Amino acid sequence: NTVNCEEIEAFVDLALSYGAEPLILLVANPYQEVEFQKRYLTFNQKQFGDMYAAIDSALPKVRKRGFGDAEIYLKQLRRVLMQHRDTDNNRSRFQAKKVARSAFHLLPEQLQIPIRKVVQKARTKRFEGYGE
Repeated sequence: NTVNCEEIEAFVDLALSYGAEPLILLVANPYQEVEFQKRYLTFNQKQFGDMYAAIDSALPKVRKRGFGDAEIYLKQLRRVLMQHRDTDNNRSRFQAKKVARSAFHLLPEQLQIPIRKVVQKARTKRFEGYGE
């Protein structure tokens, strides 16, 4: 999150110093709260650049130690951050998605299912577009 985003590589180094496998994910906002999003999940471009650089620097370290899951998590973190940068990092877009999600939940389940499938397919395609 924005409070500790500069600590990715330090966290990896700390875990490795204890022989532990560092598994890092972007914190979630399960209730889609605007204040939480604003406080913890809105990054500036420098923070994104620093996080990408820290991930790139940490990857050879975990690879050298044979921590395959940590490598997968770091690559996934980069992809999630890229997607986040292009979507929910923008407060207006986040607000619009929140309104759309509320409207979606008012629909009968028979209408939700096909919409859910289309949205999930688009989300997966966009995520895959970020590569490794």
